[in-house]
Amino acid sequence: MRFVHGGGSGALGAAGTGSIAWFNRSVTATNVKVYVHALECGQLFAYAYVGSTIVATAITREYCAPADRGEWYSSHDLILDASDTVGGISRVDFIIRDQEHDGETTVSCYRSRSVCG
Repeated sequence: MRFVHGGGSGALGAAGTGSIAWFNRSVTATNVKVYVHALECGQLFAYAYVGSTIVATAITREYCAPADRGEWYSSHDLILDASDTVGGISRVDFIIRDQEHDGETTVSCYRSRSVCG
């Protein structure tokens, strides 16, 4: 997922990558990486849903790139645990946020479709 400056026509401001694994009542994002443009800060958020209700959240720390270059940062795994929820997680929204430009991009992943996008 990518957030691009200028409403999509400018430079890459922030990006996130990783893999997700669906379990009975939880989801784990592994190999999570966050890219941040030079002199900017970014962060990745994950929200797990059952229907339209948020049942779990996970957030990376805020990463800030040096002045001379954009940089990729490796994060901890994002664990979304809904073990106390009937039915388990049906959707996860991953949001990459460019803190400097107050912009973000959301990618939704659905258990029923086994796809994100």
